[in-house]
Amino acid sequence: MSSSALDRDTDRSEWKKNDPNPLFTIEKCTQKQYNASSRKTKQSGLKSRNIHFEKRGKRKMKVIHKVSPVLILAGYFYILYEGYFLCQFGGVRYHGQKMAVGAAVMAVGFLFWLITRKKAKEQQAGKKQYLWIAELVAAAAATIICGAAVIRTAIPYNGALSWKIYEWRRINDESSSKDNSDTNKEENEPEIFSGTETETETKTSENIRNSDTWEFNAEDGDMYYFINDITGYRLNVVDAACGSRFYNFEKTKDGGTTWTEVNGDPFDQNMGVAEGLLFFTNDFGFTGLTYASEDFSMLYVTKDGGETFERLELPLDTVTELPSEAAELGFTIEDYDYHTMPQIVDGKMEIYLQTDAMEQQGIIFQSEDNGVTWEYAGCKE
Repeated sequence: MSSSALDRDTDRSEWKKNDPNPLFTIEKCTQKQYNASSRKTKQSGLKSRNIHFEKRGKRKMKVIHKVSPVLILAGYFYILYEGYFLCQFGGVRYHGQKMAVGAAVMAVGFLFWLITRKKAKEQQAGKKQYLWIAELVAAAAATIICGAAVIRTAIPYNGALSWKIYEWRRINDESSSKDNSDTNKEENEPEIFSGTETETETKTSENIRNSDTWEFNAEDGDMYYFINDITGYRLNVVDAACGSRFYNFEKTKDGGTTWTEVNGDPFDQNMGVAEGLLFFTNDFGFTGLTYASEDFSMLYVTKDGGETFERLELPLDTVTELPSEAAELGFTIEDYDYHTMPQIVDGKMEIYLQTDAMEQQGIIFQSEDNGVTWEYAGCKE
């Protein structure tokens, strides 16, 4: 064997000795490079996804921050709106509940604003903001408008607030007059003690004015109607101001031991004095509302046991003749706006339109289909 061949064999044996598997070494190096590249790719993907979620979270915070003032304004406007109707028509319980809803909306909006305020400041730093100015202007304008409307309801005869103010003044004046009278009496008259106390008369049946159909409680102003010994309805006074009252409608199924509210506002925000309560079936009935002057009244009809009431509208355009007094006193059809409670006459349901509660003459309307339709039927002289 030649020396060159021997040298090649020696080099090959040493190379195999140092690296018995050269292909495995190459694959190992390639795998390391691949793993390093994969880690970089994963890290880059996670970073991109985190950035994406962070941007999306910031966008949500920004949207919530913009919506929260709208919620605050909406709740504030609703409070002003219901506050006006409270001053105009009364009904603390009814409108107070709605104002509480508006206050809750404002609270939620303010909470959202507090939560997102810091993030929004970081995003909007250095930017000019005009939206909050517009919101303040809108709130101020609504406050001025509603404030003016509320002030108007305080003018005598313009709303429930005016009657409430009148009642407060009257009570204060009576209290002051009584105090002055007692003071003068103590100064000018000797003090006399009586050995007996005046007993307060017990009000029993005298406080209940019974009609043929309904009962009126003179103590609290409630009006009752019982279909039988167990089932009954009542108009319950929940608020009052100088002769005008706000009612809810309740039902009993145990003879009056307990009552359940069926309708919180049977007269559609109108205040007055209940004129009557009458049911022909468990579901079909009428109730009336008049004013202290008793020269105007409205009838409301229900066909679902009081869950809903609709104001009765009679076809006045079909009236062809007015009572004889109309020509003498100059009355027109518009003057006959006092509705009596319905009654059954010869198998027909009748309602009379009069100029006031004490009037004897009037316009007759009849219904032969249980109040579905009404027809003009002449005059009552």
